[in-house]
Amino acid sequence: MEEHVYFLQIEDWPDGNGPIKIGRTRRGVNTRFREWQCGVPFHRLKFLGKKRGGAKLEAMLKRLFAEDTVVPPDSDISKTEWFWPSKSLLNYIEEHNAADPSG
Repeated sequence: MEEHVYFLQIEDWPDGNGPIKIGRTRRGVNTRFREWQCGVPFHRLKFLGKKRGGAKLEAMLKRLFAEDTVVPPDSDISKTEWFWPSKSLLNYIEEHNAADPSG
């Protein structure tokens, strides 16, 4: 199965602008979405999109949007996969999205 980078957002964030997860999977985006929804049981997640690509694309995107990184206290920023929904990140997702979550 081909690899995809995906974008998930916490949908029920108090101000409506929940963080966005940038991740990747080989098992199918829909499967990964269900796993994350179980792993974040106190919030609803929303699938924003996916793009064909693997580790290099994921790393490039995390560098590109590094200024939007959500950094929890005492966290290693290099391991953070959550980003604030900046205009540039949302525009990237909209422009590069293959929106079908079934893959």
